[in-house]
Amino acid sequence: MRVLVIDDEGTVRISCERILEEEGDEVILTNRGEDGLARLEGEDFDAVLLDLMMPGVGGLETLRRIRERKPRLPVVVITGYATPEVEEQCRESGATAWLPKPFGPDELVAALEQAMEGTR
Repeated sequence: MRVLVIDDEGTVRISCERILEEEGDEVILTNRGEDGLARLEGEDFDAVLLDLMMPGVGGLETLRRIRERKPRLPVVVITGYATPEVEEQCRESGATAWLPKPFGPDELVAALEQAMEGTR
């Protein structure tokens, strides 16, 4: 799989990269919503891991723009602000799956698998 990770926290990006590369996936990292959207314009990805709270174009707005351009692309929202209200807002905006921080390798892989299943 080719996965785009959009998160402003360096430790989260690096963790996702290590975990997914061990699974055999190709991982592209960006730290801003704007950069992630630009990558999505010119490249193909199988899934996106998207942080909710970022400076600039935030996660929800990035998610809405992804849905406008690529409605079937699996998007897993990852966030440290895991409340039922936020989860519902993400789902209404088009999130395919949800992953609260902190998360472990198995949880990340399971969330991506869930997202992939949700789009088949």
